[in-house]
Amino acid sequence: MVSGQSLTLINRVIYLVSYFQIIGGQALKDGDLPWLVHLYIVHDGQISYCTGSVVSPNYILTAKHCAIFSSLEFILISYGSANRKNMVSQTSAITFTPNSTTLGVLGTSIEFTGNVNPICLSRNLRPKIGDKAIVAGFGLNFQGVNNGAKNPGDEVNPTDMITDLPDDLYAVKVDITEDDLCTCHCDKPEDSLGIKNVTEMCAGGLLEGTLGGDSGGPLMILDQNSKQWFQVGITSRGQTYATNNTSEVVDHGVYTDISKFCDWIETTTNKEVICYP
Repeated sequence: MVSGQSLTLINRVIYLVSYFQIIGGQALKDGDLPWLVHLYIVHDGQISYCTGSVVSPNYILTAKHCAIFSSLEFILISYGSANRKNMVSQTSAITFTPNSTTLGVLGTSIEFTGNVNPICLSRNLRPKIGDKAIVAGFGLNFQGVNNGAKNPGDEVNPTDMITDLPDDLYAVKVDITEDDLCTCHCDKPEDSLGIKNVTEMCAGGLLEGTLGGDSGGPLMILDQNSKQWFQVGITSRGQTYATNNTSEVVDHGVYTDISKFCDWIETTTNKEVICYP
C-alpha cells in the first residue's frame, strides 16, 4: 500500500486539481503525487517521452506504445521530484507487455522516501460513469488553438494547438463518461481511436484531459475508506475537440482499465506487485 500519505497532502492535491489542468494550469510540488515518473525513450533513431507510475521498488507501469518499437535502445526512467530537472534517473531496456499495458523493470531498486512512493492497484476499484478521477503527466501543456477559429465540435489535431513542454508535473480532475463519447468523429472513420473493448474506459471533458507526453500516466481515485490513492487506469489515447473559445477545448480520453490486467501484473512480477481487493 502507499505509505506516507497525510491528510494534508491528500487535501492539497484535491484542491490543486480542482482548479488547474494539464491543459494549461499550475504545477504540482514535490511529494504531491510521488509515484509519477518521466520516461525518456530512445528508439529507432528517435526520442519519445511518456509518463508512468511506480508500483513497487523494481517495477514501473506505463502504456504499451511507450515501450514497443522496432528497435528500443533504452528507457531513461526519472523519479523523485515533480520537476524533471530535479529527478533521479536510471535506465532500463527490459519490459513486459501484453495488450495495452507495459511493466518496466528497474535495474536498481528504488528506495522510497516522501518524494518517491508506489501507488496502490486494485482488482475492484473501477470508477463509474459520473465519478471523478485524477490524471497526471509530464506532457505538453495546452495554451490555445491556432490556425484560425474552428467550429465547435471540430477535431483539433496536435498541429492545431499552441502548446509548451514544462519541466513540472501537472494534474487535472476528469469525469468518467460514457464510452460513446470516446468514439472519434474523425474525417476518416478508420482513424477512430474510440473504446475497443471492456479493458478500456472513457474520461474527460471541457479543459479536462491529456496531451502528448502524458501517455502511460496514471488515472487515479482516492479511496474514501482507506484514504489511499489507487491507480485505476493508464492514459492510452484520445481526441480533442474545439469549442467557440480558442482558449478552451474538450478532450475525450481512452484509459486502460488496470483491474483487467491484475492477474498478469501479479504473475509477471512474482507478486512483488499486488492488486488489492
